[in-house]
Amino acid sequence: MYFKETFGEMEDLQSITRFQEIISQRFREEFKSLYSLFTSLSDIYLNTVKKLKDKLDLPEIQSKDEVTFLLMARIFNHSLSAFVLLERGMLIDAAAVIRQVLETQWLLEYFYTYPDKIDSWTKGKVIKPGQVRRNLKMNKERSLLYDEYCQMTHNNIESAKYFSGVQDDLNCIVFGGYYNPIYIEQLVCELIIYLTTTLFIVNHEYEKELKDLTAANQKLNNMLKIIINRLVELSGMEEDLPE
Repeated sequence: MYFKETFGEMEDLQSITRFQEIISQRFREEFKSLYSLFTSLSDIYLNTVKKLKDKLDLPEIQSKDEVTFLLMARIFNHSLSAFVLLERGMLIDAAAVIRQVLETQWLLEYFYTYPDKIDSWTKGKVIKPGQVRRNLKMNKERSLLYDEYCQMTHNNIESAKYFSGVQDDLNCIVFGGYYNPIYIEQLVCELIIYLTTTLFIVNHEYEKELKDLTAANQKLNNMLKIIINRLVELSGMEEDLPE
C-alpha cells in the first residue's frame, strides 16, 4: 500500500480535539436515526437491568445473578465507549472495544451454558476467550465475524483502510480519527446488534423474571430487522469501494 500523504494539520492535541468535534457534529447530523436507535436501546438495556435487580432483590444474591450484573455492566460500558469513539471517527479503537463487547457477551453465554464454571471464575480462575469460543462451538459466521475484528484491530497493513481517508483522501495516514461514513455506520449497526442480542440472551435466561418485558422485546426485534437490512446494504457499498 502506498501512502500518498500524512495529514499534517493536526499540530497539537487541541487541534485534534477540534477536528473530532467536527466529526462528532457530522455524525449526529447524518446519523440521527442511528443515534436515536442507540439511545432507545440503551434505555431498554438499563431498564432491563433495573427490572431484573428488583426481581432478584434477595438477602443473598446468587453467583449467576452477580455475574449477570457484572458482565452486563461491562458490555454496556464497552458499548458506550465504542459509540463515543465511533462518533469521533476513531474506527480501529472502537473496533477493539467492540471486540471486547463480543468476548464479554460470549462469556455470559458460556456461563449460562456451563453454570458450574461460575464459582471458579469468581474465585479468580482465568477463562480465556479462546476457551469460551471452543466450548460454545461457534458456527462459521460467528467465527468469521471475530476474525474480521481481529484483522481490523491487530497491527497489520490490511487494517490501514480503517484509519485512512475516503475518496480524494484514500491512502492517507490520519492522526486523530477520520470521518469515514460507511465504516462508521457499519460498526455502529454491528454494535447495536450485539447490545440487542445481549438482551435476548439475558431475557431468555431470566424468562420468568422478565416476562412482563414483551413490548420491549418486540421493539428489539423491530430494531434488529432495521439494522440487519441496513448492514446488507452497506455490505454492497463496501464491495464497491476502491482497493
